[in-house]
Amino acid sequence: MGGESPTDGRRALISSAAPEFAIEDLEMVPSTKPYVQYFATAPEEDSLMLSLLPRTTRLLRSEYLPIKSEAVLLRWLTCPADEPCPAVHAGDAEPDKTNLAVGAENGIKRRIPRCTKGLPLLQFLPRLIKHGSATHVGCRNEYLLTRPVVGTTIAALSRPLDRAERKHVDFQVGQLLRRISSQLSPNGKFGTAVGILSPDPDATGSSWYRADTPDLSSRHDRWSDAFRYMLESTLRDAEDFNVTIPYDAIRDHVSRLRHFLDAVTSPCLVAIDAGEDTNTLVSPVTRSLQESGCRLQRDRPPEQDKSGHGDDAIDANESADVTARAEGLMEVTGIREWSNCVFGDPLFASVLSRSASPDIWDGFKSALWENGLEVFGARSDPLEDLRNAESRRLLYECYHAATAIVREYYRRSSDDREMPARKRLTQALRKLDNMDDIGKERRPHPSGEVSPAKRPKIDDEDSAGE
Repeated sequence: MGGESPTDGRRALISSAAPEFAIEDLEMVPSTKPYVQYFATAPEEDSLMLSLLPRTTRLLRSEYLPIKSEAVLLRWLTCPADEPCPAVHAGDAEPDKTNLAVGAENGIKRRIPRCTKGLPLLQFLPRLIKHGSATHVGCRNEYLLTRPVVGTTIAALSRPLDRAERKHVDFQVGQLLRRISSQLSPNGKFGTAVGILSPDPDATGSSWYRADTPDLSSRHDRWSDAFRYMLESTLRDAEDFNVTIPYDAIRDHVSRLRHFLDAVTSPCLVAIDAGEDTNTLVSPVTRSLQESGCRLQRDRPPEQDKSGHGDDAIDANESADVTARAEGLMEVTGIREWSNCVFGDPLFASVLSRSASPDIWDGFKSALWENGLEVFGARSDPLEDLRNAESRRLLYECYHAATAIVREYYRRSSDDREMPARKRLTQALRKLDNMDDIGKERRPHPSGEVSPAKRPKIDDEDSAGE
């Protein structure tokens, strides 16, 4: 008895979820997440992306419900403000992007969103088609089908960005981070996106998820509590695999400096991986591309092309890419994966906590504009408690570095990310060691002078008899 092949099962799943979509090609694409992704293409139609969790994949504690997390976030960002978000299925109308009112404040015209909570982000978001269960295609009871935005990840470009392109892209990355952080928690609580946005936070878990996981579905009144839950999930992953990292030092610094975390009082949306080259989508901005509607979506080197057209197709693709990039600058179109999101401090984004480039910071601190009008609702300064931002940044860097070490230790990739992460962790801990409880750098004692706390005690009787 012949069984259904995995490819046939995935085609059937897409056809069932989006019956109007006539699949011509189905291709697996690289992903930095534990799930697998496939591009489905059809003649003269946009592509669809299918994300699946293979049964053989064991998730780390820090990889909390990635498929559901992305689904509930996309649904929340695209449903009308102040209205419950229904399930989204294939064939649903796209959110209205034009229902805007233009007002004035202090003589400055502003664009005021009237229809959708995530309006400043709509053009950067994949469209949610369907989220559901699929036990017959070799996945872990869950899949996500989306219509992706145009673009190729920076890491998958046929040639690296040059200096001018990198500056331009970095500024746009900063602007995208600013747009993301303009979305506030709907209930004023801190925590993971899936924990905050799920109707029933107690139901976010599943039978296969480990019972000893810190409760990442919980909602917190303080950012310090939410951050410590996420950090503890990473440290317990590391302990499971006997990874050598300074656990006590990390926990001690977070405990003694938690008052800096509590200074963050507005739970902003944070896409932790936004801005990373492996997750940031870009596309050349040229008149020819805009007129032709060309969509650069495949994240694979040209030599991996399996279209069957041979070297001529490869050369043509490379030539089109070179021509397009020579005609115009690169445009950031979005991020590939939205599964790793929390409501917390915008500085928690990995590219910001890693001391982002000046151009990313310029974009992040600059006002947002749409069609010549400033986007309403963004704070004048996207970060709270700027005085102690460096202390928080170092704590976040400890989390990101420790997470990278554990993931690399568990899933060895072709590129060694463990040693750079260990270096970042060591540097962050060294700076924290030299920081007192109020965030000031400890001053070294004058040359030759020993701290009173470390001076050897002198016996009083011996001293008196001399």
